[in-house]
Amino acid sequence: MDFLSVQPGLLFWSIINFLFFLVVLYFIGGKNFIKNINERESLIQSALSQADEKKETMERLANEHAQKMLEAQNVIDETIKKAKEQSLLQAQQIIDEAKKQKENIINDATAEIERNKKVALQSIKTEVADLVMSATEKIIENKLDKEKDKELIDKYLVALSKN
Repeated sequence: MDFLSVQPGLLFWSIINFLFFLVVLYFIGGKNFIKNINERESLIQSALSQADEKKETMERLANEHAQKMLEAQNVIDETIKKAKEQSLLQAQQIIDEAKKQKENIINDATAEIERNKKVALQSIKTEVADLVMSATEKIIENKLDKEKDKELIDKYLVALSKN
């Protein structure tokens, strides 16, 4: 028997058996197998489309979140800017008020100095007048002569007017 030889009858029946086996497989499980493959394919397609929709939804939510974060950052920046402006304005108001108080204190001190100066001058004038009166009394007591009296009085009046 030749191992590599082909017998036509055996080949014919082998092909018939193979075809019969394929038909039986098709009727037993082939219809369900193809149906299951088609269902599996549609299930995979459905899952892919749902995944795409969820991906788009997540991208949209991420964009909305980023937009809200940007808006929040803008609000924070604006609030900080307003707070800085307000603090600068308050600082300037405090400085202006301090300058006004300084000017008032200086004006009050100057006025007080002027009053004290006038009081001191009045006191000096009173003292000078008392000295003149005292000198006059001494002159009257010693009564020298009219010319010397006049000379002394003129001398005191000149000294008094200089002060």
